[in-house]
Amino acid sequence: MNRRMIVGTMVMMASLIGSEAVYAQPAAIHVPVHAIFAKTKMVRFTLRNETKEMVQVSVNGGTVDIAPGASSNVKAADGEKILAANSTAHYAVGTVIVVATSAISDASIVLR
Repeated sequence: MNRRMIVGTMVMMASLIGSEAVYAQPAAIHVPVHAIFAKTKMVRFTLRNETKEMVQVSVNGGTVDIAPGASSNVKAADGEKILAANSTAHYAVGTVIVVATSAISDASIVLR
């Protein structure tokens, strides 16, 4: 009688563990390869300088000069920060002017 209980318990445990192993999902998270090699989206917008001083902004590793009252078309990667490259009465060097996102695509940003 004792042997039958042990064997019955072992069979029942094996069936419970076996069913979980058959339907278990893999623990690894699949990362699509094409997401790694995808091109970054570019955002186009216009910066307009309405201050009375020359403003320099840092975009794509370079600087863009915007004269007072003038506009400049800017093309930056999605998520890139547009920084003030020179110090003015309104902006200190390194101040984040805008972050390029799809929300500002084809918009006009006014610097005051």
